[in-house]
Amino acid sequence: MLERINRRLRWEWSRAALWLNDHPRRVWHDRFAAARLVPLAGEAAASDRVAILAIYPKAGIRLPHLRSLRQLQARGYAVFLVSNLPLSVEDLALVRPHVWLYATRPNFGYDIGAYRAAIRHLAAGPGGLGGLKRLVLTNDSIWWPIGDGSDWLAVADGMEAGAAGQGATAPELIGAFTNLGITAAPIGTPQDWTQNAGNPQFHYCSFALSFGPGLLADPGFLAFWQGLRLTDRKVEMVERGEVALTQWALSRGHSHAGTWDISGLPQRLAALDEPALRQLLAELIIPEDAPLRALRRAILDHPDRLRGKADLINALLGFIAATGPAYALPALIAGEPGAGLIKVSPLRLDPEGRAATLRALAEDAELRHEADAI
Repeated sequence: MLERINRRLRWEWSRAALWLNDHPRRVWHDRFAAARLVPLAGEAAASDRVAILAIYPKAGIRLPHLRSLRQLQARGYAVFLVSNLPLSVEDLALVRPHVWLYATRPNFGYDIGAYRAAIRHLAAGPGGLGGLKRLVLTNDSIWWPIGDGSDWLAVADGMEAGAAGQGATAPELIGAFTNLGITAAPIGTPQDWTQNAGNPQFHYCSFALSFGPGLLADPGFLAFWQGLRLTDRKVEMVERGEVALTQWALSRGHSHAGTWDISGLPQRLAALDEPALRQLLAELIIPEDAPLRALRRAILDHPDRLRGKADLINALLGFIAATGPAYALPALIAGEPGAGLIKVSPLRLDPEGRAATLRALAEDAELRHEADAI
């Protein structure tokens, strides 16, 4: 009885906290904190190709920030850097040569809140959003580029150039990775790897997005951001920002594509031998899902539960569908074309995820050094 009362009280408090975020705190933020956002000029030139880089530099500006800034700059983007923490004089000296604009703001709404602040500023400027040829959104939850140069942005820009060469239009929404487009089957059963963009939770991950001029000129794009209700609850921000943005774009009929080849994953796994597949199973990162981690551990401890390549591939696909490919297999995807990135959070979430991420960075001495320090 007491436990039931405690659960009810926790649930009521959760509802009350969400209401406080949705109403008084959000109103205060939009009327006062957001109004104080005053971007300052960096040393890089303006461009009709803009990248918004949202960061939360708890340890200051580090090499991974600079690597991403240099890549964006090298690919012709004017970078609008939005930091959700104050930047020191030393940090500003590091970033100014690589950015067109920079600003700081409270961490309300996380990276989605930073995107919103920058987009609203761009929309109010000369030419508005309709004057842009491309707008990229990315953040420091990923380290990139990694590998041979065919990272997600290189592939996204290649889609644009390829379409232009054929007199066609590139996809209006390009993302590195999709999520929740494939329904995870129970581990040990055949996994259907058909992606369904009609799933109401299907979305492109917000850490690597690129938008084209047709979508940017759609009045609904700015309206989406203007109407977005910020909160400091991450689950709600994923639903309201990441998932809802993709769903809005699809509802408006905008074309879309991913840079990392998710549909060809079963074929790439099939090209590996059984020992390599078992090694990938051991390298899986399963953040914040204890039952799924326990199942993977049970399979590793009893190898005869999966007999042959077909069983191993089905299990790998099931785990990846349940977890999301950007998290699940850094050992496989970090250097693959259309990816060239690695998620940072597993370094902090659990020892197994940290160890797998460190191994995936083994050939990148600079990033491995940064990872060791976390």
